Amino acid sequence: METFGGGPCAHEEPLFERGEAQVALHVPPGFQRDLDSGEGAAVLFTVDGSDTIPAGQGSTYAILGVKRYNEKRLAAAGAGDAAARIQAVELRQRVWFNPELRSKNFFVTGILALLLMLMTMILTSMAIVKEKERGTLESIIVSPMSPLTLVLGKLVPFVVIGFLDVLLVVAVARYAFGIQLRGSILTLLAVSGLFIVNTTGLGLLVSTLSSTQQEAMMSSMFFVMLPLIYLSGFVFPIESMPAAVQWMTDLIPLKHFLVAVRAVFLKGSSLGDLAVQCAWLTGSGVVLFTLATLRVRKRLA
Repeated sequence: METFGGGPCAHEEPLFERGEAQVALHVPPGFQRDLDSGEGAAVLFTVDGSDTIPAGQGSTYAILGVKRYNEKRLAAAGAGDAAARIQAVELRQRVWFNPELRSKNFFVTGILALLLMLMTMILTSMAIVKEKERGTLESIIVSPMSPLTLVLGKLVPFVVIGFLDVLLVVAVARYAFGIQLRGSILTLLAVSGLFIVNTTGLGLLVSTLSSTQQEAMMSSMFFVMLPLIYLSGFVFPIESMPAAVQWMTDLIPLKHFLVAVRAVFLKGSSLGDLAVQCAWLTGSGVVLFTLATLRVRKRLA
Protein backbone atom coordinates (compact mmCIF):
# COMPACT_ATOMS: atom_id res chain seq x y z
CA MET A 1 0.00 0.00 0.00
CA GLU A 2 1.42 3.37 -1.00
CA THR A 3 1.07 6.39 1.24
CA PHE A 4 0.78 9.91 -0.09
CA GLY A 5 0.88 13.23 1.74
CA GLY A 6 -1.29 16.14 0.72
CA GLY A 7 -5.00 16.75 0.78
CA PRO A 8 -8.17 15.21 -0.54
CA CYS A 9 -10.03 16.14 -3.69
CA ALA A 10 -11.25 19.73 -3.87
CA HIS A 11 -14.94 18.88 -3.45
CA GLU A 12 -14.20 16.94 -0.24
CA GLU A 13 -11.97 19.58 1.33
CA PRO A 14 -14.80 21.45 3.16
CA LEU A 15 -16.00 18.16 4.68
CA PHE A 16 -12.55 17.39 6.09
CA GLU A 17 -12.04 20.98 7.23
CA ARG A 18 -15.30 21.01 9.20
CA GLY A 19 -14.72 17.52 10.58
CA GLU A 20 -17.81 16.12 8.83
CA ALA A 21 -15.72 13.38 7.19
CA GLN A 22 -12.73 11.45 8.46
CA VAL A 23 -12.23 8.95 5.64
CA ALA A 24 -13.05 8.83 1.94
CA LEU A 25 -12.65 6.09 -0.66
CA HIS A 26 -12.05 7.27 -4.22
CA VAL A 27 -13.00 4.83 -6.99
CA PRO A 28 -11.68 6.27 -10.30
CA PRO A 29 -13.76 6.41 -13.50
CA GLY A 30 -13.36 3.27 -15.61
CA PHE A 31 -12.50 1.14 -12.61
CA GLN A 32 -14.52 -1.89 -13.73
CA ARG A 33 -13.32 -1.55 -17.32
CA ASP A 34 -9.68 -1.62 -16.20
CA LEU A 35 -10.35 -4.71 -14.11
CA ASP A 36 -12.08 -6.51 -16.99
CA SER A 37 -9.22 -5.70 -19.35
CA GLY A 38 -6.72 -7.32 -17.02
CA GLU A 39 -4.71 -4.13 -16.58
CA GLY A 40 -5.48 -3.84 -12.89
CA ALA A 41 -6.84 -0.82 -11.07
CA ALA A 42 -6.21 1.24 -7.96
CA VAL A 43 -8.46 2.95 -5.44
CA LEU A 44 -7.42 5.94 -3.34
CA PHE A 45 -8.19 5.99 0.37
CA THR A 46 -8.05 9.46 1.95
CA VAL A 47 -7.96 9.81 5.73
CA ASP A 48 -7.95 12.72 8.17
CA GLY A 49 -4.73 12.25 10.14
CA SER A 50 -5.47 14.90 12.77
CA ASP A 51 -7.06 12.17 14.92
CA THR A 52 -4.69 9.22 14.78
CA ILE A 53 -6.99 6.67 16.43
CA PRO A 54 -9.86 6.64 13.88
CA ALA A 55 -7.31 7.24 11.11
CA GLY A 56 -5.47 4.05 12.03
CA GLN A 57 -8.72 2.11 12.37
CA GLY A 58 -9.96 3.39 9.01
CA SER A 59 -6.72 2.41 7.31
CA THR A 60 -6.96 -1.09 8.74
CA TYR A 61 -10.54 -1.52 7.53
CA ALA A 62 -9.61 -0.26 4.06
CA ILE A 63 -6.71 -2.71 3.76
CA LEU A 64 -8.86 -5.63 4.89
CA GLY A 65 -11.69 -4.62 2.58
CA VAL A 66 -9.50 -4.48 -0.52
CA LYS A 67 -7.78 -7.72 0.47
CA ARG A 68 -11.11 -9.55 0.78
CA TYR A 69 -12.29 -8.10 -2.53
CA ASN A 70 -9.18 -9.44 -4.27
CA GLU A 71 -9.67 -12.85 -2.64
CA LYS A 72 -13.29 -13.03 -3.85
CA ARG A 73 -12.25 -12.17 -7.40
CA LEU A 74 -9.61 -14.88 -7.38
CA ALA A 75 -12.06 -17.41 -5.94
CA ALA A 76 -14.65 -16.53 -8.60
CA ALA A 77 -12.08 -16.93 -11.39
CA GLY A 78 -11.23 -20.45 -10.25
CA ALA A 79 -8.00 -22.09 -11.34
CA GLY A 80 -6.05 -21.99 -14.58
CA ASP A 81 -5.41 -19.18 -17.07
CA ALA A 82 -8.39 -17.08 -15.89
CA ALA A 83 -6.98 -16.83 -12.40
CA ALA A 84 -3.52 -16.07 -13.74
CA ARG A 85 -4.87 -13.05 -15.63
CA ILE A 86 -6.51 -11.56 -12.53
CA GLN A 87 -4.75 -8.37 -11.43
CA ALA A 88 -5.10 -7.39 -7.77
CA VAL A 89 -6.77 -4.10 -6.93
CA GLU A 90 -4.19 -1.74 -5.46
CA LEU A 91 -4.94 0.43 -2.45
CA ARG A 92 -3.24 3.78 -2.28
CA GLN A 93 -3.52 5.91 0.85
CA ARG A 94 -3.35 9.67 1.22
CA VAL A 95 -3.15 11.17 4.72
CA TRP A 96 -4.11 14.78 5.25
CA PHE A 97 -3.05 17.16 8.08
CA ASN A 98 -0.73 14.58 9.66
CA PRO A 99 0.93 12.67 6.78
CA GLU A 100 3.14 10.55 9.04
CA LEU A 101 0.30 9.81 11.48
CA ARG A 102 2.50 10.94 14.36
CA SER A 103 0.69 10.31 17.63
CA LYS A 104 2.43 13.25 19.31
CA ASN A 105 0.52 15.63 17.02
CA PHE A 106 -2.65 14.20 18.53
CA PHE A 107 -1.63 14.05 22.18
CA VAL A 108 0.42 17.23 22.52
CA THR A 109 -2.44 19.35 21.21
CA GLY A 110 -4.75 17.54 23.64
CA ILE A 111 -2.42 18.41 26.52
CA LEU A 112 -3.23 22.07 25.88
CA ALA A 113 -6.89 21.41 26.68
CA LEU A 114 -6.10 19.35 29.78
CA LEU A 115 -3.60 21.88 31.13
CA LEU A 116 -5.99 24.75 30.53
CA MET A 117 -8.79 22.92 32.32
CA LEU A 118 -6.53 21.85 35.19
CA MET A 119 -5.12 25.30 35.88
CA THR A 120 -8.25 27.41 35.50
CA MET A 121 -10.85 25.11 37.02
CA ILE A 122 -8.94 23.94 40.10
CA LEU A 123 -7.69 27.43 40.94
CA THR A 124 -11.16 28.88 40.46
CA SER A 125 -12.78 26.13 42.53
CA MET A 126 -10.93 27.45 45.59
CA ALA A 127 -11.80 31.11 45.02
CA ILE A 128 -14.99 31.60 47.09
CA VAL A 129 -14.35 28.86 49.63
CA LYS A 130 -10.96 30.41 50.41
CA GLU A 131 -12.71 33.58 51.59
CA LYS A 132 -14.91 31.46 53.86
CA GLU A 133 -11.92 29.68 55.42
CA ARG A 134 -10.13 32.98 56.00
CA GLY A 135 -13.22 34.47 57.59
CA THR A 136 -13.41 37.32 55.09
CA LEU A 137 -16.64 36.16 53.41
CA GLU A 138 -18.71 38.05 55.99
CA SER A 139 -16.90 41.27 55.10
CA ILE A 140 -17.72 40.72 51.45
CA ILE A 141 -21.37 40.06 52.31
CA VAL A 142 -21.80 43.41 54.07
CA SER A 143 -19.86 45.34 51.40
CA PRO A 144 -21.69 47.09 48.52
CA MET A 145 -19.93 44.76 46.06
CA SER A 146 -22.32 43.00 43.68
CA PRO A 147 -22.04 39.23 43.05
CA LEU A 148 -21.02 39.85 39.43
CA THR A 149 -18.22 42.18 40.52
CA LEU A 150 -17.00 39.57 42.98
CA VAL A 151 -17.10 36.85 40.33
CA LEU A 152 -15.20 38.95 37.80
CA GLY A 153 -12.63 39.99 40.39
CA LYS A 154 -11.99 36.38 41.32
CA LEU A 155 -11.85 35.08 37.75
CA VAL A 156 -9.78 37.68 35.88
CA PRO A 157 -6.40 36.51 37.28
CA PHE A 158 -7.16 32.90 36.36
CA VAL A 159 -8.27 33.92 32.87
CA VAL A 160 -4.94 35.69 32.38
CA ILE A 161 -3.11 32.57 33.62
CA GLY A 162 -5.13 30.50 31.15
CA PHE A 163 -4.12 32.62 28.16
CA LEU A 164 -0.47 32.51 29.27
CA ASP A 165 -0.73 28.71 29.42
CA VAL A 166 -2.00 28.67 25.83
CA LEU A 167 0.98 30.70 24.62
CA LEU A 168 3.36 28.49 26.62
CA VAL A 169 1.97 25.27 25.12
CA VAL A 170 2.14 26.71 21.60
CA ALA A 171 5.82 27.56 22.15
CA VAL A 172 6.61 24.13 23.62
CA ALA A 173 4.74 22.33 20.83
CA ARG A 174 6.65 24.30 18.20
CA TYR A 175 10.18 24.20 19.57
CA ALA A 176 10.20 20.99 21.64
CA PHE A 177 7.98 18.73 19.50
CA GLY A 178 8.17 20.38 16.09
CA ILE A 179 4.38 20.83 15.80
CA GLN A 180 3.68 23.92 13.73
CA LEU A 181 0.59 26.00 14.45
CA ARG A 182 -1.01 26.13 10.99
CA GLY A 183 -3.92 28.32 12.00
CA SER A 184 -4.06 31.80 13.46
CA ILE A 185 -2.93 32.36 17.03
CA LEU A 186 -5.87 34.76 17.40
CA THR A 187 -8.28 31.98 16.42
CA LEU A 188 -6.69 29.69 18.99
CA LEU A 189 -6.92 32.36 21.69
CA ALA A 190 -10.56 33.08 20.82
CA VAL A 191 -11.56 29.41 21.09
CA SER A 192 -9.49 29.07 24.25
CA GLY A 193 -11.32 32.07 25.72
CA LEU A 194 -14.66 30.33 25.18
CA PHE A 195 -13.31 27.20 26.86
CA ILE A 196 -11.94 29.22 29.78
CA VAL A 197 -15.43 30.63 30.37
CA ASN A 198 -16.61 27.02 30.76
CA THR A 199 -13.79 25.89 33.05
CA THR A 200 -13.93 28.96 35.30
CA GLY A 201 -17.72 28.65 35.47
CA LEU A 202 -17.39 25.01 36.52
CA GLY A 203 -14.71 25.87 39.06
CA LEU A 204 -16.74 28.68 40.55
CA LEU A 205 -19.78 26.42 40.76
CA VAL A 206 -17.75 23.81 42.65
CA SER A 207 -16.41 26.55 44.93
CA THR A 208 -19.93 27.61 45.98
CA LEU A 209 -20.84 23.98 46.75
CA SER A 210 -17.73 23.22 48.83
CA SER A 211 -16.91 23.94 52.47
CA THR A 212 -13.10 23.76 52.36
CA GLN A 213 -10.37 24.30 49.78
CA GLN A 214 -9.37 20.64 50.00
CA GLU A 215 -12.94 19.56 49.34
CA ALA A 216 -13.14 21.94 46.38
CA MET A 217 -9.89 20.66 44.87
CA MET A 218 -10.80 16.98 45.31
CA SER A 219 -14.30 17.53 43.94
CA SER A 220 -12.89 19.30 40.88
CA MET A 221 -10.42 16.53 40.16
CA PHE A 222 -12.46 13.40 40.80
CA PHE A 223 -16.08 14.42 40.20
CA VAL A 224 -15.62 16.91 37.35
CA MET A 225 -12.27 16.54 35.57
CA LEU A 226 -12.09 12.73 35.34
CA PRO A 227 -15.59 12.28 33.83
CA LEU A 228 -14.92 15.13 31.40
CA ILE A 229 -11.63 13.57 30.27
CA TYR A 230 -13.09 10.09 29.78
CA LEU A 231 -16.14 11.35 27.88
CA SER A 232 -14.29 13.91 25.74
CA GLY A 233 -12.65 11.43 23.39
CA PHE A 234 -9.13 12.14 24.67
CA VAL A 235 -8.71 8.67 26.18
CA PHE A 236 -11.30 6.55 24.33
CA PRO A 237 -12.70 7.15 20.82
CA ILE A 238 -16.24 8.50 21.05
CA GLU A 239 -17.25 6.30 18.10
CA SER A 240 -16.62 3.18 20.22
CA MET A 241 -18.91 4.35 23.04
CA PRO A 242 -22.58 3.29 23.37
CA ALA A 243 -25.03 5.44 21.43
CA ALA A 244 -26.53 6.95 24.58
CA VAL A 245 -23.09 7.93 25.87
CA GLN A 246 -22.15 9.42 22.50
CA TRP A 247 -25.16 11.71 22.79
CA MET A 248 -24.05 12.76 26.26
CA THR A 249 -20.57 13.70 25.01
CA ASP A 250 -22.08 16.62 23.10
CA LEU A 251 -22.67 18.24 26.49
CA ILE A 252 -18.97 18.02 27.39
CA PRO A 253 -17.15 21.34 26.68
CA LEU A 254 -13.78 19.56 26.61
CA LYS A 255 -14.88 17.46 23.63
CA HIS A 256 -15.61 20.49 21.49
CA PHE A 257 -12.45 22.28 22.56
CA LEU A 258 -10.30 19.26 21.70
CA VAL A 259 -11.81 19.18 18.20
CA ALA A 260 -11.28 22.92 17.81
CA VAL A 261 -7.70 23.11 19.08
CA ARG A 262 -6.57 20.20 16.87
CA ALA A 263 -8.31 21.76 13.88
CA VAL A 264 -6.51 25.07 14.44
CA PHE A 265 -3.14 23.40 15.03
CA LEU A 266 -3.17 20.74 12.31
CA LYS A 267 -5.74 21.94 9.74
CA GLY A 268 -5.36 25.70 10.01
CA SER A 269 -9.10 26.08 10.55
CA SER A 270 -10.71 29.48 11.06
CA LEU A 271 -13.54 30.46 13.38
CA GLY A 272 -15.96 29.96 10.50
CA ASP A 273 -14.85 26.33 10.16
CA LEU A 274 -15.35 25.88 13.91
CA ALA A 275 -18.82 27.43 14.09
CA VAL A 276 -20.38 24.29 15.58
CA GLN A 277 -17.74 23.92 18.29
CA CYS A 278 -17.88 27.65 19.12
CA ALA A 279 -21.66 27.51 19.39
CA TRP A 280 -21.53 24.58 21.83
CA LEU A 281 -18.80 26.25 23.91
CA THR A 282 -20.67 29.55 24.00
CA GLY A 283 -23.94 27.92 25.04
CA SER A 284 -22.44 25.77 27.78
CA GLY A 285 -20.28 28.65 28.97
CA VAL A 286 -23.30 30.96 29.37
CA VAL A 287 -25.20 28.27 31.28
CA LEU A 288 -22.33 27.43 33.63
CA PHE A 289 -21.36 31.04 34.26
CA THR A 290 -24.97 32.01 34.95
CA LEU A 291 -25.45 29.13 37.40
CA ALA A 292 -22.21 30.01 39.17
CA THR A 293 -23.17 33.68 39.48
CA LEU A 294 -26.60 32.77 40.86
CA ARG A 295 -24.97 30.46 43.40
CA VAL A 296 -22.63 33.26 44.49
CA ARG A 297 -25.60 35.62 44.79
CA LYS A 298 -27.39 33.07 46.97
CA ARG A 299 -24.25 32.55 49.06
CA LEU A 300 -23.95 36.28 49.70
CA ALA A 301 -27.64 36.79 50.39
